[in-house]
Amino acid sequence: MLIEELTTDHQPQFWYFENLQGESGFPYCTMPPVSDPQNWNWTTFSFAPMLGFAMHNAPYRITVQWRYGVYMKGPRGPFQTSITINVQNLVVTSPDETKVLKWDPVRGIADTNFSYRLECAQRKWCQVKVSIYTTDGMKVYEEWLEQVAPWGYNFTWDGSVNVVPPTLPPDGLAPAGLYIFDIEVIGIAPGYDEDWLRSKALRIGEHEIIFPLPSAEQQPFFYPFVSLQARALYILRGNYPASQARIDVYNTDFNKIMSVNGTTVTIPEDDPVDFPQDVNDVSFSLSHPEIKPPYPFIFVFWAWDGIHQFYKNHTVKTTFINQQQSGPAQGHFVAGGWSGLGGDMRGWFINNIMPYLRWVKRWLPDPFGRWSWRRAYISYGYWAWEGPNTQPQVMHPVQEWNRNIVLKRIACVEILTLMAHGNYNRMGRAILGWGFDLITSDDIRQRYEGYWTYWNPITRKLERRQGLHHLRVVLLMGCKTGGSPTGDEEEMEAIPASGSIADTFYQLCARVVIYSEVPGWGPVNEEFVKRFYRYATVGGMTVVEAAKKARKELMEEELKGVSGRYQTAVGIRLIKKQGAENLYLAP
Repeated sequence: MLIEELTTDHQPQFWYFENLQGESGFPYCTMPPVSDPQNWNWTTFSFAPMLGFAMHNAPYRITVQWRYGVYMKGPRGPFQTSITINVQNLVVTSPDETKVLKWDPVRGIADTNFSYRLECAQRKWCQVKVSIYTTDGMKVYEEWLEQVAPWGYNFTWDGSVNVVPPTLPPDGLAPAGLYIFDIEVIGIAPGYDEDWLRSKALRIGEHEIIFPLPSAEQQPFFYPFVSLQARALYILRGNYPASQARIDVYNTDFNKIMSVNGTTVTIPEDDPVDFPQDVNDVSFSLSHPEIKPPYPFIFVFWAWDGIHQFYKNHTVKTTFINQQQSGPAQGHFVAGGWSGLGGDMRGWFINNIMPYLRWVKRWLPDPFGRWSWRRAYISYGYWAWEGPNTQPQVMHPVQEWNRNIVLKRIACVEILTLMAHGNYNRMGRAILGWGFDLITSDDIRQRYEGYWTYWNPITRKLERRQGLHHLRVVLLMGCKTGGSPTGDEEEMEAIPASGSIADTFYQLCARVVIYSEVPGWGPVNEEFVKRFYRYATVGGMTVVEAAKKARKELMEEELKGVSGRYQTAVGIRLIKKQGAENLYLAP
């Protein structure tokens, strides 16, 4: 038997089964009369190999070939006949697929109605799950319904929350905002007879919207741009390229003011991000009469997967932002050359350290709540603005030492490495014929002590910060960056000297500060940095665990006389805030 798919929107597919031929293999003179039912040769076959997505919603032609023998008259045939059947699997579709639900009970906004249709060949009862998400992918509502297919339905969400997102609102209602719906349907054969509205093969990962606003020093002042330039950056993850991407822009009245088509660069789920080739980077102009300072917008990212051939109705599925993700930003500043630590320090850091600083191995739950070793990402670079009306720049995470740049960039990163000459309350390098290029404890305190204003490119808001709470870990790899030796040499945790560089970062509330109490020898410090970042990323350790393991190994090796610089290894110390013993490089 031959089954041929007759659809024209893709290549025909063929499945061959046993050819049902009635030859018995005996001389015809001995064949019994074919009119006796008990003398028929019956052949059965199974459609089991075709389960899955083999049979799509399409017409199929079934062709049967046969022949037989007649007593005393010889063979007859072959004969052939065919019929056409229309396969209609259970699928869910919606004309409101990219509709955004608008909810703000205080202002009387409640546009939360949407429609969908269950399609299938025969009438049957189905289990339908309706889910409501924030535009960042957090589920706030879920309801199971028993509905008949085929049929069309309408659903109106009343704004209630029945999935704790993490805490239930006091009034039981979702906060004002934009929301997305999803539909899943299960028929009589779970695993095959089921469908869902949103894509499970494509995910929107790390993403940002960047405005070229004034630098941090000149905020919170805004300028009344006639046309505001914006830049969207996002990562698409999936095993097949996306077919389309789009960014919808809404104002604070929840009116859509424009849509921007995006690019569709897609990388596998577990691959690290190589900047810039893996990043979808779309620039556009927000020129609309409704734009008013300080430019409050809501952005909704959409993407369509590219695997229509795998779906039963040959229609691609959409995905939206699935949990806002942005790894902690990192900045590493090194003083190389003859005036610094010698050699090409920047090249050494890029080649030896950066391969580790792409992701952190963590024991984390997946979107379905299953715990496993997963990758938590670290942002490759960081965003910075150099002045008013300038375009934002993506800064490379490793830069040569420059006092002004170092002091500015402390505000932009969460993982900070400073490798330069040090002496108690200062770090930096010598400049031939000029003097020294140093940052001091006083420089840091004057800039970051108390409250200061920072533009967060992730939340797209001005944030009022106090001190340096945002710094997860600070590595100060220079001589005596923490003052004079203190404490037991076997213990890594210690208290830096008052007024030292290390003490300044600690007093301004950096979570973990790693420093040196003694004149350091470069190769030992470099080896510590390499091991620390390796253990804290691919090793899956906490920051404190990684630091202690790297120091212990160096001490053991130096005791064996590897370089005779045991004191340098002992002098690497750590101070941490309460609770930081469970801190990782990435969330």
